[in-house]
Amino acid sequence: MTEAFNEGVNVWMAYDWVYPPRQGGEALIHLNWARSYAPTKIYHAFRQWSAPLVPGMRVVGSEVAGPAASGIAKPGVKASAFATANGRRLVVHVGAIQDQPADIVVRIDQGPADARAQVWRTSRDEEMAELPPAVFRDGVWSTTLPGRGLLTLVIDRP
Repeated sequence: MTEAFNEGVNVWMAYDWVYPPRQGGEALIHLNWARSYAPTKIYHAFRQWSAPLVPGMRVVGSEVAGPAASGIAKPGVKASAFATANGRRLVVHVGAIQDQPADIVVRIDQGPADARAQVWRTSRDEEMAELPPAVFRDGVWSTTLPGRGLLTLVIDRP
C-alpha cells in the first residue's frame, strides 16, 4: 500500500476479505465455515493503516534513507504520510519489509518542533497495540521497529 499511495493512488480496497486458511495469498479474516473466524495479522495491519485516515486526506512527501538491508538497493523499511487539507492531522506509516528489527528515525520537516504523536504498532506479537506517545524533540523521534512490523504515528495539531 505504501508504494501505491506514494505513486498517486488515492483509494485502496482489500479484496481478500474472508477465506478459509490456504496456501498463497492472505485474507483479512480466516473462516472455519459455520464454526469460527479469526482476524489475521493482515487484518490488524489494514485496520491500523485505515483507522486514523479521514476523507480528504492527501499523500504528503515522505522519504526513507539508510543502509541497505540484505544487500538489496533499498532500506528495509517503507514509509508514507498523509495530511488533512487544513494541516491539522498528520499520519505517518512506517513498515519493516525485513525480518530483522530496524532502528528508525522519524523527522518532521514542517510543523511544531516539539510535537507529540499517538502511536500504534502491529508486529508478530502485537495487534494494533497502542504505545506510549512519541515526543518529538526538534522535529525528531526515534525507535526500533520489529521485523515485519507496522508503526503508525498520528499528530493532531490544535
